[in-house]
Amino acid sequence: MQTWQREKTDAWIQGTGWLRRRYRAIAPAVPARAFTGTYDQSGTVAATMAEMILTELPGARISEGLLDVARSFPHEMAPARVFQRIIELAGGQRPPDIDNYGCFCEDYETLLALVAWSLSCGWEVNFVAANRRFAFTCDEDSQMTVFWADDEPVWASAAEALLNNDFKEQPMPDVLKGGDR
Repeated sequence: MQTWQREKTDAWIQGTGWLRRRYRAIAPAVPARAFTGTYDQSGTVAATMAEMILTELPGARISEGLLDVARSFPHEMAPARVFQRIIELAGGQRPPDIDNYGCFCEDYETLLALVAWSLSCGWEVNFVAANRRFAFTCDEDSQMTVFWADDEPVWASAAEALLNNDFKEQPMPDVLKGGDR
């Protein structure tokens, strides 16, 4: 578990070669499929959504990646302290301000806990799988966009699973336009 300041997080995202920063969110910079929808912030739904994203959609379990808390809103200390404690328990350095740090995690269980907690808190987060071209971004209104590069192998029914969860496919020109959300 590594915690990175915003500059290193942004450099890592840019270094993937397939993503770009879009205000606080991320977006694909290459042809990709993207699906947008909302989810319930309750703990069990967020945990189920996190597990679906990390294990079912990509076709093979994602065990490492970058979780970037773009903005924890509303900023309450108790949820932030739980997030910081998960990082500490995983051997990482406690970030003083979670809004200015990214967490690069190399352990599936820790990654699942951090993603599920972030989703249940309703925070603006970005997740990028390491060594894969698979990511998601989520805003404070529980609107999530899951995307993967066209050449990324994913579960054959990934699109169908998202559509069954009331996600809608985003036309590529809208995804690639950029701009703030």
